[in-house]
Amino acid sequence: MGLFGSGIIEQQEQAKLKQKPSPLRELKGGNKSSKHKEPLTPSSNLRPARSPTEVDWSSFPEGSYTRFGHGGDWWTLIKGTIAILFTWGTWLAGGLSPVWMTWLFWHGYKKTFYSILGPLLYPLLLPVPAWPGFVRFILNMAGYFEGGAAMYVENSFKGRNVNGPIMLAMHPHGIMPHSFLLNGAGRIHAQKPEVFLPPHYQDMSLKSTGVAEPLLFRIPFISAFLYFFGCAEPASKEMMHDILGRQVPFGILVGGSEEILLMEYQKENIYILERKGFIKYALQHGYTIAIGYLFGESNLYHTITWGRKTRLALFKKFKIPLFLAWGRWFFPLLPERAAPLNAVVGNPIDLPRIANPSQADIDKYHALYIEKLTDLFERNKAAFGYSDRTLNFF
Repeated sequence: MGLFGSGIIEQQEQAKLKQKPSPLRELKGGNKSSKHKEPLTPSSNLRPARSPTEVDWSSFPEGSYTRFGHGGDWWTLIKGTIAILFTWGTWLAGGLSPVWMTWLFWHGYKKTFYSILGPLLYPLLLPVPAWPGFVRFILNMAGYFEGGAAMYVENSFKGRNVNGPIMLAMHPHGIMPHSFLLNGAGRIHAQKPEVFLPPHYQDMSLKSTGVAEPLLFRIPFISAFLYFFGCAEPASKEMMHDILGRQVPFGILVGGSEEILLMEYQKENIYILERKGFIKYALQHGYTIAIGYLFGESNLYHTITWGRKTRLALFKKFKIPLFLAWGRWFFPLLPERAAPLNAVVGNPIDLPRIANPSQADIDKYHALYIEKLTDLFERNKAAFGYSDRTLNFF
């Protein structure tokens, strides 16, 4: 399953929108054919970086960004490595729990089996409270990457109520969404705004949340991981409407599991051309869509690309993304280090409230979303050391 995103709800909405699933197609260099034209944000004045690890932070507006995990000392690196391995270990142990629990039982280790069974099932049966200390432990993973992690919020957000109805739509997903974990609502729920939030946005409410693949909340260990964050909810149709009805800010990886399968090392592949359900939901509740791009995510893992169309077709049928990825040659679960995880947020789109949006309404704002996403990426890519990159839309 996808780690975070909107794959399930999108498939539900696709039928309602009467869209026929199209074969995988690629649109390089942005949506140049878009018919919807609006004035976009002026070109960025940020200084270009010679490489992703040489960002000139002195050119960024004061109070608009915050960085952490960029100390470069051994202790910071060790804590970051432990956090990454713990995250991968949780996913692997949870996903494979039926296998190793069955092995324990049938090989006579019944005391061990029953001693583990209770803690394993607890998060699936009873409420699990948020744990800010756990969130801060996971955020330590920023220290693994050269340059740490940073969130930059453009001036287009100045004066806005950041605790209102805002959907933070982010790309790309990545293999393991390290950047989304580091630059999402976890920064708020770590409850240390002076460390994790830009100075202009340190009053963000703990009501802020995020959504993840519903199946993850039914898998041992992984469900506890998400509940400890205090800002993860299933991306089901019912929960999406509940969150939107509360008019609270939340984050979502729009590309979902499809972006896992489209991941290529050092390429910016985005799954968006057929993904429109999130636009419909935002219109129904009058939300503002803020766009976030996660620079560095595509530099973390190497992947195989053969059979991608077949694997996408299998995912649509069986909901299991089949992929092979590796990071460092000596320990494949560890990602490449020479890529700080820098998020830029901007180009908010204020949507009208339309209870029953037409297909034309959805298409109009979907085209505008792609246009604004392209603009955000193009204006900021040089400042983060990716001047040679282009967006590839699928």
